[in-house]
Formats: sequence, structure tokens, C-alpha cells
Amino acid sequence: MASMSPGGGRRIDPGTMLKALVAIDLAKPAAATRLVGLARDLLPVSAYTFDLVYVVDQPAPAFMSADLSERLRQTAPRREQEAKTELDRIRTQYALRGQAFIIEDPDLAHALLERARRYDVLVVGARDGRSVGWFASTTPQRLVRTAQVPLLTIPMGSDPKPPSKPKP
Repeated sequence: MASMSPGGGRRIDPGTMLKALVAIDLAKPAAATRLVGLARDLLPVSAYTFDLVYVVDQPAPAFMSADLSERLRQTAPRREQEAKTELDRIRTQYALRGQAFIIEDPDLAHALLERARRYDVLVVGARDGRSVGWFASTTPQRLVRTAQVPLLTIPMGSDPKPPSKPKP
């Protein structure tokens, strides 16, 4: 259980499992897998559960044709199942405790911030140190300004070192 220390900082009681929310982009599977591996390397696996979230950037219905809207609606269950399978594969590859979620929302930052309120840390990838993951430039700025939990950004562009493999 977490509690406040006299100095106002957060103190974690021994034995408490912390929760990390790792936001990934399944449109780039190699980058998504790498981000999860690096998050696992940076945060102690024994202290964290890792929930993976794929936020689908759905265009607002007002900007879609009726035909496109109908095709998206019809293929949604198949796309969601494929995404869930990939999230579970990544989670299993790194032997992580936690769950996988898919959120469809035209406002990526809002969707992540709402979900992140229930976590101890939000982890996102940063491309070349300027933008976070697959987001448009305003999304990372919103995350940094308004996140109510610690935000860990992991550089994804220039570090050639792959994450370590899980130990058998």
C-alpha cells in the first residue's frame, strides 16, 4: 500500500506491487516490442505489473464517409482480436504480469490520461526525443503538462541497443 511520507513524497510499503501502464503502437510491431522490453529493463519486474494499452487513433465520425464508418464498424471485432493477440504475445515474450487493453478514441492524450490515473507510472516511447511514440506533436506536450502520474518516456530513435531477453 502506498502512503505519504512526512516530506510529502510517496512511500511504497514493502511487498506492494506497483502498476505500470505501457502505451504502445501496434502499427509498428518491432518498436512496440522494443518499448515493452526497455520498460521491463528500466522498471523492476519484481515490483511492477505491466499493463499494455494500444490506443487506436480513430478518426472522428464527423470526418468519415458513411461507407468508411460502416466498414470500420464491421471489421472492429476482427481488428480488436488481432490487436489483443499481439499485445498478449508481447506480454508473454517478456514474461510480464499484467493485462492488455485496447482503447479506441480520437483523442489519444485524453484516453491515456484517463486510463493512467489508476497507475503508478505511464510509459511511452519517444521518437528522437521530440515526440512521444506514434503521437502527433501536441499529444506528448499534453501528457507532460497534465499527467497526474509519473511519465517515463523511453527514447526509441537513436539507441541501437535492444532490450535484454528474459532469463529462462
